[in-house]
Amino acid sequence: MNFTPALYSDPRYPNASMLRRCAAILYDAFLIMAIWMISTTIIVAWITDGGEVQGLLFQFFLYLEIGLFYIYFWHFKGQTLGMQVWKIKTVDASGQTLTLKDCLLRFLFATLSCAIVGLGFFWAFFNPERLTLHDIASGTRVIYLGRNPYRSEMSVGASEKVTTGDETDGNGNDNGNNGRKAKDQTRG
Repeated sequence: MNFTPALYSDPRYPNASMLRRCAAILYDAFLIMAIWMISTTIIVAWITDGGEVQGLLFQFFLYLEIGLFYIYFWHFKGQTLGMQVWKIKTVDASGQTLTLKDCLLRFLFATLSCAIVGLGFFWAFFNPERLTLHDIASGTRVIYLGRNPYRSEMSVGASEKVTTGDETDGNGNDNGNNGRKAKDQTRG
């Protein structure tokens, strides 16, 4: 395993700041807590018949849910829901969406980064490329996609022309709406 990968570097997509990463993690934490509430309710209601749920097995189950959440989103979209909001994305060394193996490695190394009192995240403050220890160890990175990375955020003029019915085709011919307006006005 290469612990100092020559990561994909595209000037259009710089590495994400720690502020954006933490904001996305906080956003995802609310989603994960909701998932935990639903799964715990199901376990308490159907499996333990209203009894208490505790112990290492239950904690491991909750950890697996976090893993499945991150692995699913990193693999299929490159972004969790929190990452989408903060316009960041996880990519591999070539700039592509992560494979399942990459996702698993990243999640395991991120677990270690958190387990050592978050020191793996603080590494980004000392790394010139703002990479965390789990970025380096897994050969991945989190990039900032820019101000308007999604279609819905594009300005209307850039993606499509909105017609008001008063336009011509550029040669002085109306686009069909003006003629209809004239007919409507003569009728009544």
